[in-house]
Amino acid sequence: MSIKDYRLKTSLINVHYSAVYPASFFTYRNIRSRKESIAAGFVSGALMTIPWFLTYFALLSYYPSQEVLASTVPWLTMLEPFHTVMIVIFGVVVGWTLVETATGMIHAFIHRIENEVAERSAEPMKKIHKAYISTAALVASLVLAQVGIIDLVAKGYEMMAYAMIAVYGLPLLFYSKRLLFK
Repeated sequence: MSIKDYRLKTSLINVHYSAVYPASFFTYRNIRSRKESIAAGFVSGALMTIPWFLTYFALLSYYPSQEVLASTVPWLTMLEPFHTVMIVIFGVVVGWTLVETATGMIHAFIHRIENEVAERSAEPMKKIHKAYISTAALVASLVLAQVGIIDLVAKGYEMMAYAMIAVYGLPLLFYSKRLLFK
């Protein structure tokens, strides 16, 4: 596996885990104490790390095989010996995960805009405006789908990972310092 291929696969993993930031923002208002915050951090850290480790461990078991490691979608190559039902179940689980992540990201984006609108004007955002934002996100995803998933990952996921860290991760770190020392 070349360095470029390795960077491509790791950038996909980075974006997937960076996507957790906006998708989980709306749950933070339920955390009331430092103890709950630390417990939530440990639970979410474990829930993110365990699947990553299992994926890494599964890929490691095929290490010398360039057939698996160099394939576009290594999981499909790894699942070839299994019955078709297992591949379909895996596809449904992965597809559902992608839909959940995208829905959470759109929800978090709308919630962030809604909070900004509420701060600037005393009126809450109308439901039709939320629908417009969701529609715009879906149209943007349809346009990006024309690029193709492999080219999209190769060209955009690394930049998206850095953008998510800059837009969500760094402000969260700075804001959390203020909250912790209040």
